[in-house]
Amino acid sequence: MNWTLPVSLMERCAAGRGGWRLRRRAIARQLPASIEVAAAELGRGAGLLPALRCMAERARPPLRGLLAPLRELESGGPALDRLLRELCERSASAELALLAHTVALVPQAVSTPQALLLRLARRLRLRQAGEQRCRALSRRARWRAWPLAAAMLCLPLLPVFLLPTEAVKWMSTPGGRAWLVAALVMAGGGAGLVLRHAHPPHP
Repeated sequence: MNWTLPVSLMERCAAGRGGWRLRRRAIARQLPASIEVAAAELGRGAGLLPALRCMAERARPPLRGLLAPLRELESGGPALDRLLRELCERSASAELALLAHTVALVPQAVSTPQALLLRLARRLRLRQAGEQRCRALSRRARWRAWPLAAAMLCLPLLPVFLLPTEAVKWMSTPGGRAWLVAALVMAGGGAGLVLRHAHPPHP
């Protein structure tokens, strides 16, 4: 299969605003399944490096392009650890960093490499499920925050609508105008805080 078109599309997307964040999320979504491919190859008797090569060959873009250097690696050990660290720095992916740490621990681990990779894939899937739930809650909070912010902005103007005659007389005095301006400033600050907390920064 020719992957040139999907890779070019992903690279164009990464060049746009927020593209790097979309690319990193796509890599995080694809990595658990790719790790399970490597674990399956280990279960068939393959070595760690051939299993990682198979993982790189079967990955989908954008993860396939990121793991391309693995397909050309001829020796494991320090060279493999160094390459994985370089890929982590290039992608800024916390999930790929966990894979690099897991591969580095394989020689000292009591468990088999297959068990370590399967455990890592399960934990990554659990982490993704938790992030999806947090994003869903964040979307709900954003929808609920807008009516609250609008109500806070309209609250200082409520006497104007309820008692227009008295409000006009009151607004004709310097003290009344100053009070309204102060109330609007405080309401605007409170509405801004509500909206800011309802829109947390993206990971």
